[in-house]
Amino acid sequence: MKSKPLFPNQTVTTTGLQPSQELVEVVQRIVGDLRDQETDIAAISDGITNGTWSPTITSGTGSITTLGTVVARYRTVGGMVFISLYVVITTNGTGATDVRATLPFASASVAVLAGRENVATGVMIQGTISAGSSLVRMFTYNNLYPGGSGYELQLSGWYERA
Repeated sequence: MKSKPLFPNQTVTTTGLQPSQELVEVVQRIVGDLRDQETDIAAISDGITNGTWSPTITSGTGSITTLGTVVARYRTVGGMVFISLYVVITTNGTGATDVRATLPFASASVAVLAGRENVATGVMIQGTISAGSSLVRMFTYNNLYPGGSGYELQLSGWYERA
């Protein structure tokens, strides 16, 4: 005897045994739940994007003479934006106050990101984003200028997309 398949392209054959109606209903609920979860997972993964952007890097006052490598990556998950930023300052020039980088998307609210300088000082860096801003401002942990000639700044974290 053939019964209704639980999955596409599947045939279920029984050998004279008849499952109880209760068992059939339980199995159908489980299969329905699994199909709903597949739909939920597909919807979530459709909302995930990965990308890179080319940020404009400046200082709060003065100017950075020469930048080296700049790598900027992001991932969006729904309304959240996760970023990873790597900036090499080859020649600092008169750059002072803070290091600024444009963001891939404007921020809906305030956010604080974390990072470090990798070569000269190893100091912790904080990145601050204001509500409605498309800019992250980087300072050392004690609000000093994080840059200098030959410095490598790394910053990562997340913020809510406007």
